[in-house]
Amino acid sequence: MFKRLIFFYTLLFLIFLGYSCAKRGAHYPTQYMSQEFKDYADFMQGSYWVYVDSTNYGNLDSISLASHSQHVVQAPQPYEIIEDSYNSSKDGGFTAFGGVEGDSGYCNYYILDDALSTKQNVEFFNSDSVGAKEKNDGILIYISFFDTLTIAGNKFKNVKEFHAVLTPDQPAFWAPVATIYWAKNIGMVKEKITYAAAMPWMVKTWELKRYHVIQ
Repeated sequence: MFKRLIFFYTLLFLIFLGYSCAKRGAHYPTQYMSQEFKDYADFMQGSYWVYVDSTNYGNLDSISLASHSQHVVQAPQPYEIIEDSYNSSKDGGFTAFGGVEGDSGYCNYYILDDALSTKQNVEFFNSDSVGAKEKNDGILIYISFFDTLTIAGNKFKNVKEFHAVLTPDQPAFWAPVATIYWAKNIGMVKEKITYAAAMPWMVKTWELKRYHVIQ
């Protein structure tokens, strides 16, 4: 009887050990960026956008996508991301990154603030429904959807409107309060900055005048 108990518990131990090893070595499917995210925020090198200041049509900012990298991060559950470098005729170079947040099917797109080198602004996220809030920091809200919207004389289709809000982690000293519009297969078409305590000269509305995008 004693030998049978030893055999039984030894067998249980071996089964448990095998399960634990299998679990540690488990491979989960790669999380790829959603098609919605790619339609709105994923562009190739060579794309450019020219924005006009709505209060001063002689004030232009030309932004070009200088480099674009798209790859899968190797992790227990691999996920896809993009990394972009831009050149602005007014502000010089800046970077951005986005894609799937680790271990989820959720996508964000961040613009890094190189002027301060301390913070990053969420500019877009794959929103499920109007009223949805960006999940990580809660600083961006999906406000509305337009079948068509005319901006700076151009008619854009499938436009999403987002509003950036302040949180305790985003002090009013540096964080701009803005309303941002993105058009499918075009990118950002309008940004209305209504408040920026640290940089009051940023308070203006930029509207997309012309563009050339590659997806």
